[in-house]
Amino acid sequence: MSHTATMALSDAPDPVGLPVPAGPVTRAPKARPVHVLVPTVDGGEIVKDGFALAWTKDAVLVQVLWPREYYTAAREFWVDASSVSRRVIEPEWNGR
Repeated sequence: MSHTATMALSDAPDPVGLPVPAGPVTRAPKARPVHVLVPTVDGGEIVKDGFALAWTKDAVLVQVLWPREYYTAAREFWVDASSVSRRVIEPEWNGR
């Protein structure tokens, strides 16, 4: 019997988050859907859909699905507030 290796899900570089900000942090009672421009360790940027969990005047704590070697996992990290924009999630049943 031979064993076949599973292909890696992604070779995406890891995200680079900001340090946890000092000062007052506003936590969302409900996560807000956002688009995030995520900086990566290779110096690039990747646009991801995610959720804003908390924010300050300069930074936002986001959660995005990030590919790992063999699975996709939710990752949380702080990014610059200018890297985040709101998005709308429409109900799938809308108009049906």
